[in-house]
Amino acid sequence: MIKECSVCNGQVSYEAKVCPHCGHPNQYEWKPVSGFFAVVNTIIGMGLFIFIIFMIIFGVLF
Repeated sequence: MIKECSVCNGQVSYEAKVCPHCGHPNQYEWKPVSGFFAVVNTIIGMGLFIFIIFMIIFGVLF
């Protein structure tokens, strides 16, 4: 995907670290979450998912 550089308005890929026209750094560099924070988020997310499913199943029945 391509976006416009905020400095020179040239076309820059989202994957580029800097603008090829003016050298301005790409501020929206995506970095994946890893390590302890990712594990905690996964555990919390799965817990919420199970809780919501439980509430849907048993909330409708009672």
